[in-house]
Amino acid sequence: MNSTKSTDTACVRELVDMAINELLTMPKDEFRALIADNRLDIEALANEARAIATRAVTMEGKRKLQCARASLTVHRKPTQLPATLQDPSRAREYVRRIASSSALMREKLTLAARSGTALSDRDVQSILEDLASLGDLPEID
Repeated sequence: MNSTKSTDTACVRELVDMAINELLTMPKDEFRALIADNRLDIEALANEARAIATRAVTMEGKRKLQCARASLTVHRKPTQLPATLQDPSRAREYVRRIASSSALMREKLTLAARSGTALSDRDVQSILEDLASLGDLPEID
């Protein structure tokens, strides 16, 4: 069943590619005659084609982003934080202390990250995991 669907999809793609190639290689006067014979609105067709191209670019960008995220997830080594930083309020306070005590962190972290108020618990954990994976997690008091 799956192989039939993928074969059908491949056939449809091939037909679309052939039709597009035929249209692109067609002489302009023949193309205009085709449009006129079918009483098509060239402006509407052009707008629709632009919209399709825009959606295709967006979909491809999303696909690439999804692949990049999947690759990052596969290659990222899980980092176990100390037990004291498992508590979200302690982790948030720790991020605030790191941000206020380190000039580099004040420079690199956004204001929201430094204050910790606009960050979700997952964001705070992610910051700490990133620092730990880089080996830059300062000592915990």
